[in-house]
Amino acid sequence: DKIIALTFITKKDGKFYNTLYIFHNQKIIHTQAKYKLFPLGDELEYFSSGNFEDIKIIEINGLKIATLICFELRFPELWEKVKGADIILNPAMWGLKRKDHYESISKALALVNQCFVIACNSADDNMAKGSAIISPFGNVIKDDLKTKIESKFDFEEMKKVRKYINIGL
Repeated sequence: DKIIALTFITKKDGKFYNTLYIFHNQKIIHTQAKYKLFPLGDELEYFSSGNFEDIKIIEINGLKIATLICFELRFPELWEKVKGADIILNPAMWGLKRKDHYESISKALALVNQCFVIACNSADDNMAKGSAIISPFGNVIKDDLKTKIESKFDFEEMKKVRKYINIGL
């Protein structure tokens, strides 16, 4: 009964996409190709943009999950698409020079949406690392030296912040 989210480079109709797959009970239950491509990384030369409509909240066993892929984290209009999610996933490859941006925006996304954010950034020598689990209160679980971080999902924490700091979510 695990939920697994992975990104792959996929090819469709001769075009390449950065595609997220969410698996549950050994089935693909959601796919979403990256919509906002990163111009500084030459993504526009090699990849095609996904569909805006595919950015949405999906529900698994009563848990509302949404995804913003990498650079999409920077766009407030996409934050509106994931508003109301309990968990927002952000698989990414942010570079070292923008590490602070990645961490700050990820935390802001959790605070503004009063939800958990799972920020999963690449950890090779050119990337920022900075993977974290961020709570609706902005508490950050992060350790760039570890290969795995984990936390128990506390649905009550999210309900508490949404009740006491009611912004209509």
